[in-house]
Amino acid sequence: KPDEDEEVGMDEEELQLQHTQAIVQRLLLHETVDVMSTEGLLEWYGGMNLPSLEGTDRATLQSIIRKILAWENTPSAELLQQSEKSGVPVGQDMMQQDEDVQQQNLARRLVMHELLEVMTTEALKDWYESLGLVVGQSMKRPDFQRMHRKVLYWQGLS
Repeated sequence: KPDEDEEVGMDEEELQLQHTQAIVQRLLLHETVDVMSTEGLLEWYGGMNLPSLEGTDRATLQSIIRKILAWENTPSAELLQQSEKSGVPVGQDMMQQDEDVQQQNLARRLVMHELLEVMTTEALKDWYESLGLVVGQSMKRPDFQRMHRKVLYWQGLS
């Protein structure tokens, strides 16, 4: 049995090393967010295939990117708790998904929910139009936010 014990010990060491490396990587990414230019942050964010944050202040942009980085590395169970706490709908289909897919989808839904609070009115309007929805002349920021929440709610249930 010494061989089995050695294998278990090596597996534990390897897991600990991977965990340590993941922590170091997250710290480096957070530090990068602190020192990167606003243009660089917008470019990085732009590559994430999310609605535009053009016109958003630097501190808000940094905060969103930090949340994205954190949620990308958070286990599904914790993301599910955060979703429930934040009022982000989670459909039954999502609960049946492979854990990695579920984790990515939960993280994305949390991000989308957060974006509704920080996007400029113009960005909300552009996103609304990109969904093929008609913009009424009297629509204001709260109207766009409300409609986007409805869209996200229905997407969350599907």
